[in-house]
Amino acid sequence: MGIHGQTGKNRAGTLWRLFFEFFKIALFVVGGGYAIIVVADDVFGRRLKWVEEGELIERLPVFQMVPGLIAGNTAIYVGLKMAGMLGAAVALVAVALPSILIFLLVACGYNSLPLGNPWLESAFLGLRSSLTGVIAGTVVAGWRKSVKGAYGYAAVVLGTVALAGGFANTVEVLMAAAAAGLLLELSGLMRVADVSCGVAIDHVWTRRGFFLPLAVLTALFAVSYLYGPLFWIFVKFGLMCFGGGFVLVPAYMDEFVGPGAPLLQLPVEEFSNLMALTQMTPGPVAVNAATFFGYRLGGVGGAAVATAGLLFPGYFLLSGALTSLDKWKSSRIVRGVLGGIRPATVALMLSALIAFGGMSLWRLGEEGRLAVEPVAIVLAAFSAWAILRRKLSVMATIFICAAAGVAAHTVWGDPAPRPLPDLKGTTTMEEQATTNEITPFGLSPEEAAKWRLTFADDFDSPSLDDSKWYAGYRNGQFEYYQRVGATHPGAYTSPECLYEISGGALRLRIDETRPPRPHLGSSCVSCVMTSDHRYGRDRTEATVMKKFGQKYGWFEARCKIAKGPGLESAFWLHQVDPLHQEFTPEGLPNKADGALEFDIFEAWGDPPKALRAQMNVHYTPKGHYRMLEPDPDNDFHVFSLEWEEGRAIFRYDGRVMQTYVGPTPQREMFVLLALFHYRHRPGHVESELTYPVEFAVDYVRVFQRR
Repeated sequence: MGIHGQTGKNRAGTLWRLFFEFFKIALFVVGGGYAIIVVADDVFGRRLKWVEEGELIERLPVFQMVPGLIAGNTAIYVGLKMAGMLGAAVALVAVALPSILIFLLVACGYNSLPLGNPWLESAFLGLRSSLTGVIAGTVVAGWRKSVKGAYGYAAVVLGTVALAGGFANTVEVLMAAAAAGLLLELSGLMRVADVSCGVAIDHVWTRRGFFLPLAVLTALFAVSYLYGPLFWIFVKFGLMCFGGGFVLVPAYMDEFVGPGAPLLQLPVEEFSNLMALTQMTPGPVAVNAATFFGYRLGGVGGAAVATAGLLFPGYFLLSGALTSLDKWKSSRIVRGVLGGIRPATVALMLSALIAFGGMSLWRLGEEGRLAVEPVAIVLAAFSAWAILRRKLSVMATIFICAAAGVAAHTVWGDPAPRPLPDLKGTTTMEEQATTNEITPFGLSPEEAAKWRLTFADDFDSPSLDDSKWYAGYRNGQFEYYQRVGATHPGAYTSPECLYEISGGALRLRIDETRPPRPHLGSSCVSCVMTSDHRYGRDRTEATVMKKFGQKYGWFEARCKIAKGPGLESAFWLHQVDPLHQEFTPEGLPNKADGALEFDIFEAWGDPPKALRAQMNVHYTPKGHYRMLEPDPDNDFHVFSLEWEEGRAIFRYDGRVMQTYVGPTPQREMFVLLALFHYRHRPGHVESELTYPVEFAVDYVRVFQRR
């Protein structure tokens, strides 16, 4: 079996079928590696006859003893058997690609996901119920082949109790089973026939198959150079991944969750939602999570690099392990180890069955009582029957149960809610209002206590506090332009600011005549800032007029973005020293000085544009992040920046959107709030804009670490 010796046309057909089947499985199967291996065994064993029926389930312990994902290792195994290293690569890409595509959409539009939609939840309940039944049917079908004698029953019972009760993890159970099997084999108490648990070596390491991984390795090294440590971080996760994606949850929490996490600082609640989504969406759980984290750290390219890093170790390690096992399959040591872990396969499947049952068939109700889901039990029983009696394919069974879940919602209403764990502990606006001390928004009380307030304006007075603010956009720059007779377009932008303070908010406005401009469609700006300057005789000397500036800390504002074509709302930090700002007095980018400016956000108000806000560190590589939000200009939102040497964390409503690591400004910075009116960027304004327009700011707060 396989493509060794096939013609080019047949070989290409086999590779295409391999890709298509794994892509389809990963696209439609929800629940991670255990669900995927069951469906793959049905597709490649019962239907296509590429492997023996039950063969993939038997190989599950091997897949879990080698670093890598269950789904990924399953794809590598089938790919190796059918087409060598090239087939393994094709199958691995196919099983990961749906997750990458789907979770890119999830990461881009996280806030707009209909997580509470009862129709969607009912469909997912049907999916989970079906997979519970499919796994149950698979366990029953393979019981006689895998569980034999007293040792077999003991291994199943002890392994299931250890895994389900949390007394041991997957690797520990498999190692114990392997040791027990080896001792029994060497002592003569158990005899195991020759076990084929690998793949034939003759076509795995062909010359063509050898150059493929070499080319992949070279490409990954090149990509890792562009994305810094991101690739190697996920290679580390791939090496830690024994027994499925959920073993990585503690490592993910260390790196990505909480204010002290080094890479991202996701709120715990968002991380919990993410873990739920990885189970609710198709594909391997770990790939879903890697795509999400990679996107947050490096955009679309980061998502691809993170996923490649996660899968990288398994591709090479499992290929080597499988060929070695086939070579030594007659060894008593290999026979004993594999004979010992064979019944552990059933224990692993039973523990997965219990986990899936907890997600579909039963739940803890009020006062800790166990409540069952009658519809889910019926769907699980139907799925188990379909598998045992071979009435339907696994894929067809899953789709039928998903549709039945929606139909059940139509008849009986919403499924019983399955709330996420209580993960409260971050400060909200309401909680801050009931305390005397103002703290950064979105942090836990313990983390918030590490900051002290250094600047605040809640705009409760009827007039602008001139001890804190200058009204006008870079008055010193405009004065210099006029004095030296500058002729570039920026020299004609009036610094006059049109604003009003009402309803407890600063409202930066633009109307038909103010700020003044040559005609209605010309560019203009209304702005307030906490520092200004006056240039001397030329651009090499200046007098600083600082009211507030700070190096490092937490900068925060609650704003409502102006809506309309041609408008841009901005919350920026500029260096107090005008000789080290992002533009020279002549209006040219000052890129020679490195990191000069933070755009905590600059947001466009043109509704047709998908790009809503941008967070920048000018001028640095990788210093730009585009936040794709459904409609941030419909209400007030909190934007904040946490800045320290070499790192800047951008947050939106308390949620980390971007963690920048690289050069940061080296001097004090002042706060600038502005509403820009552009003639051509980001939209035409002459005929489409209804005046007046405003950018509202509820408060501005700055903190420094204690």
